[in-house]
Amino acid sequence: MVEADREPLMSVPQAAVDSMGLFGGVQITTQAMQQLLADGVPVLIYSRGGKFLGVLQPGFPKNPATRIAQYDASLDPAFSLAVARTIVRTKIERQLLNLRHWGESGWLRAEDASPGIRAARDLLDEQASIAGLMGLEARAARLYFEMLGRSLPPGCEWNGRNRQPPLDPPNALLSFTYMLALGEVVVACHGAGMDPSIGFLHQLDYARPSLALDVLEPLRPSFCDTFVLRLLQMETVSPDQFSMGTEGCRLLPAARTVVLQEWGTLIGKNGRRQGLKSAATILLRTLADSLRTRQPPTWADSDG
Repeated sequence: MVEADREPLMSVPQAAVDSMGLFGGVQITTQAMQQLLADGVPVLIYSRGGKFLGVLQPGFPKNPATRIAQYDASLDPAFSLAVARTIVRTKIERQLLNLRHWGESGWLRAEDASPGIRAARDLLDEQASIAGLMGLEARAARLYFEMLGRSLPPGCEWNGRNRQPPLDPPNALLSFTYMLALGEVVVACHGAGMDPSIGFLHQLDYARPSLALDVLEPLRPSFCDTFVLRLLQMETVSPDQFSMGTEGCRLLPAARTVVLQEWGTLIGKNGRRQGLKSAATILLRTLADSLRTRQPPTWADSDG
């Protein structure tokens, strides 16, 4: 039961809840928390603006052998480099797929940047360091986001990809959905028995969910970017539903509700389409298998 000022807003059947997100100063009763944990339902905590803060995760870490293999593999420079290369290649492949789909949808009517992005992809095998891989990833991302900007509908301000804070509605939507997706991937890491803080492309850093960020990289084009474009192209959300303040451009509350409703259909399975949760789980299971064999995962052909 969801209430505001003691007035009921909505009621959701217990069996229909597979995850819960709390934004801002929302309270949850101990009874509800206990029932959700008993049912294996995670509770994701976000700031009012959508920053992922943490998760209330059911049970205990699963499969400690997988975590031990993850820790051991992360200390192997050659294996880490191979996994990082797979992550970047899969992300770039999915960016290229997006550009093709946006062109077929009539959203992208500009000179194609795909050759430059493919050129960056084709240099990945020559890189002997993670820094080199990240340099090529940044080159491809710059061209890709230039094309994303040209795919926006008329009236949408775009000054290139910017963040911390986002300075226009498309960037605000991108940052918001990336944070939503990050929370779901952190949950998927726990579900796969892996430590979300031990990554391969994203190296160890204080308070950074490096593995979750690794897995998120190839999921962002497949789910978040096209989701944002569709919201703006279909006028589900319009530029006048944002405000500019000291924290940059932010969704107004009513628009945030609409985005979250639409997001709910994206993260779960929708008909034949695989949802973000299951896509993240498949990537993580493939990675878990590769940790034991010390062969880099094959993600490029994974559905997503």
